Amino acid sequence: MTVVTVKNVGGGRHFGDGVESPRTVRPGALFASILICLACQGSVNAEGPSTSSPETSLAVRPIEPLSGWIDELQTLNGRLQERLREFQTDPPKLSSVADLNDAYRQTVRITRLARRLIEVREPAGADFLARAEAAQKRLKKWAEQIRQDPEFNRVQARIRKDFVSESKSREKRLSKVRGFVRQADWDKAEEALAELVDDLPSAGLWLDASLTQQGLEMFENDRREVFRGHTRFVQELLSRSLEDSQLIQAPPVEAQRQRIERAVRDHQQSPEVVYQGESQNGPALARRFFEDCREMQLQMIRHAAASSYLQQPRALVAEQALDSLVDRYPELIEELARSDAQRGGERMELLKKYADYVAALAPLAAGLFDETRVANLQKSLAPLANHPEIRDEVQGYRAATEGVLTWRRKMADAQVAALSTEFDSLDQALQKAGQGSTGREDSFRWTQAPGEVADPLNELIPFLGGKAENRPVRLKSVDASRDDNRRGTTTARGAAYGIVTVPRVPQGILSGLRRDLLVDSQHPPLTLKAAAALWAVEQGCADEVGGQITEVGSEAVAPAWLGLTRQNATYLPVGAQVTRDFRNLDKAMCLTVTIQPTWIRYGTVLIRLR
Repeated sequence: MTVVTVKNVGGGRHFGDGVESPRTVRPGALFASILICLACQGSVNAEGPSTSSPETSLAVRPIEPLSGWIDELQTLNGRLQERLREFQTDPPKLSSVADLNDAYRQTVRITRLARRLIEVREPAGADFLARAEAAQKRLKKWAEQIRQDPEFNRVQARIRKDFVSESKSREKRLSKVRGFVRQADWDKAEEALAELVDDLPSAGLWLDASLTQQGLEMFENDRREVFRGHTRFVQELLSRSLEDSQLIQAPPVEAQRQRIERAVRDHQQSPEVVYQGESQNGPALARRFFEDCREMQLQMIRHAAASSYLQQPRALVAEQALDSLVDRYPELIEELARSDAQRGGERMELLKKYADYVAALAPLAAGLFDETRVANLQKSLAPLANHPEIRDEVQGYRAATEGVLTWRRKMADAQVAALSTEFDSLDQALQKAGQGSTGREDSFRWTQAPGEVADPLNELIPFLGGKAENRPVRLKSVDASRDDNRRGTTTARGAAYGIVTVPRVPQGILSGLRRDLLVDSQHPPLTLKAAAALWAVEQGCADEVGGQITEVGSEAVAPAWLGLTRQNATYLPVGAQVTRDFRNLDKAMCLTVTIQPTWIRYGTVLIRLR
């Protein structure tokens, strides 16, 4: 076991979404632990509020009118937060009534736009609503202090007089709203009415609630009609966008299962079969089955997000079919290997075929992060591994490498045990950070997993970041194998997941591992344990990473899921349990925690970073 020290390449930021609650792996469901990428690069800007940019919005679907609403909310929120900071430094006085009114009007408009997003089931709406409500509480406290000024009664009388005298003007503007309604121009009707309604609550800071209510009652019937019409108009628009994308249709898992089963049967008759329009041998089929299950999972997750937006039931039958297909994966590989073994052949031909199976399964085995599961997956290759022509060579390779792999792993275990006593798990680190003093009258609400927006993220995220930054943590099961920039992500638990840049293993370490495993360009590994160990080090599939938190961020789950692409896929286990973990996608968000690594442990290699 070799320990090497290399220069730290730093922690990168990589936004993606996925949340997994702890689950029990069903017997035989080896494939259920392989990870699929939930990053959204190039499809959705999944970045949300973070310690470096707390005022950023959670992402929404990148289509109109949602993008326009978010742009307006960002602008309004920026002005509001700036004004709140000014008031914090220089509390408003009687002469600042107009400024206070203007700030309160901004919260009212933010509330209205946030409720629009909530109506179309975007998590960003709940966040902006929480921001507006928190701001209103502060503004009302400042207003209450102004009420104590001896001159306040005079100002209040003027506000009341202006409010009453403007009633005719409001009626005239209301007739314009009704004209838009008659034309079914719901966008213009909603905007014109909003300008009227937004003016009333700011005066309500100073007037009796009954007087403000009188003003609202003037618009009540119109508000209901415009709200219903505008909501229906927007929802139809957004529903059409989902229908056009075909995401409302559940993925054809049953048809896929039948294609796979047919290919396995055909392989019993011929070493080359046509699958998905291409001629494939056994190892190629093993790889394609694995990739197609990932594709089905990707479609299933996107379908779940689309279903939540349309408030339609999830496709449980398709999810159960995917579970069944996933459970069958080791059996399918065993049937392919058995067919090749029964056909027989020359020693070198059989040895190459077996090595190709090992290579095809190596990425899956490396992503299992569990020796026992890898051993169980190795059993699926037993029919071919035990063929008389190659049995001795495979067993000899296992005998020659098993001991060194065991020794390397034990040494890595001992090194990590010595290093990691001060490193909390990500869950523990966030829990400890959340227990700190908030400086608020009540604690922040970050208590459930998966997380739902409950408090303003522009306050919660900086608070957690301030308490958690530089806190040493350890991340388990970090997969960077499908990211060109080596940015790895863990499976999320407790509605949070870790992000870390995984440096390449120095060539000397790789050469030493290949030498110990008797591997070179002419001699590939002949056990899945050896192949997985080598693949993990080469591709950046780390069992564990220790480092310090440098940033805390957040992202909305639903738009992140909806924007997934095949290309940037990581980090949820294949199987229907993924989507079942979320019951309220309209509110669901998760934390993203960026780590600056100080050490990285693969199964057989430990690397310390400067």
